Amino acid sequence: MPDDASPAPLQPSPEAAEQFREFLNDSGYASDPLIGSLGSGLSVRRRNEPLLLERTAEPSLLHTLARLFFVGADIPEGVAQAILPRWVVEFALAHRLVKLEHGALRPQVMIWNYEGRYIVSDTARLVSSIGANDLILGINPSTTTLYRSILPHKADRALDFGSGSGVQAILLAERCGHVDATDITPRAAHFGRFNARLNGVDNVSFHTGDRYAPLGDAKYDLIVSNPPFFVTPPSDHAHCANPLELDEFCRLLARESAERLNPGGFFQMTCEWVEIEGEPWQERLRTWIEPTGCDAWILRAASDPGEEYAHSRLVETRWGTPQDDRDTYREWVQYFRERQVLQVHGGLMLMRKREGANWIRIDEHLAHPKVKSLGVLLERGLAVEDWLRTQDDDALAAAKPRLVAGSQLLHRLDLTDDGWQLHGVALSTPTALTAAKPFRQDVAAFVSQLTGEAPLGELVAGLANEVEAPVEQVRKECFALVRTLLREGFLEL
Repeated sequence: MPDDASPAPLQPSPEAAEQFREFLNDSGYASDPLIGSLGSGLSVRRRNEPLLLERTAEPSLLHTLARLFFVGADIPEGVAQAILPRWVVEFALAHRLVKLEHGALRPQVMIWNYEGRYIVSDTARLVSSIGANDLILGINPSTTTLYRSILPHKADRALDFGSGSGVQAILLAERCGHVDATDITPRAAHFGRFNARLNGVDNVSFHTGDRYAPLGDAKYDLIVSNPPFFVTPPSDHAHCANPLELDEFCRLLARESAERLNPGGFFQMTCEWVEIEGEPWQERLRTWIEPTGCDAWILRAASDPGEEYAHSRLVETRWGTPQDDRDTYREWVQYFRERQVLQVHGGLMLMRKREGANWIRIDEHLAHPKVKSLGVLLERGLAVEDWLRTQDDDALAAAKPRLVAGSQLLHRLDLTDDGWQLHGVALSTPTALTAAKPFRQDVAAFVSQLTGEAPLGELVAGLANEVEAPVEQVRKECFALVRTLLREGFLEL
């Protein structure tokens, strides 16, 4: 831990934690739109501190709390004593949420409100510090992506691997019998225990150690992970990177997690993987999964050439001088070139332990459905995949697929010298896992008939008669289309 790192918060008693939690609730910290308007808090790169200070300039209880625990600004001791209840100041000092320095309260942690839970993490200033390691990050996009994607079913025993602040474990605790949380960083266990206590959660156990070492031979019904997946030269930045080559850490995690699943158990993680010259990235992922005894569903969400990826990660993880940036960037680009890395891909991996012939599904263009719970869509997608892989064409002919509620057929018209001409038709659905689906006009007309009222075989026969084409040819094409639309979430059975 660097010299400028804050010590982890101290564990409060259950009574003190409840009193502080209720105080935050009563202050509006969880519900007032002010906190949301401050975005993700202080950002060194965006240089937004003046804006945040301006928005919290008027003296008030909520502004003082926001400055301390979200903006990360010092509060003169006299101002704090005049606005905050005395016991709150004493609680914050006693449990290392703030420290008294040069006559001011200096924040040592950041407090987020996420999904109705209070999550304490390291401050933005510490995260931005040069050389800061063993950091406990707050809520970030990959936190949200993983949480949204977790399957909604209950589990007797769950694991949050690479737990950091413990946010996933704490959220899982509500619907799981017991949750283990593990992280290689000792500070993570301290933050996790504090956060569990702050939220009144008592069915989570926090462990420290490398990968599965601290967990004995435990097995789980659900394992989730937002691991340190950055693909950069081996690094001691345990909060985002790891010391293994390229994507080896995520490969090992997939393999080892599969061994820790109970039959029917699930493993879900956010991850990144590389595409090596001469090796399709899809085949690389298949080698990760095939020996595991698991079904697997990989959803790619982003891809960047090596040079662009190095730049984006440099911006996120390094705050040095311009010369430091140039040197680090050259080091990373050279690292990719020596290993023939063409692109770095990122997305979600979902694995299910199951006996029998396992399947691997790879979706190459994950969209961001306009729903809060991606996990519900993934659960439906698993059911559809199982159905399609076990049912023949006769079963599909008897089925009555229907367009998902809220679907739209979007017609694009282009203005030409001859007036408006139809350029194309696309199917859009708010819950689809991919972007809008383009069709020819005749295909769109067929899709529009999928209302769940008539068997698919009957609709196909009618289309074949209408276009005067052999039924078997039309059936083959329509069934392939319907299977695709079912898999991608445009249709349901």
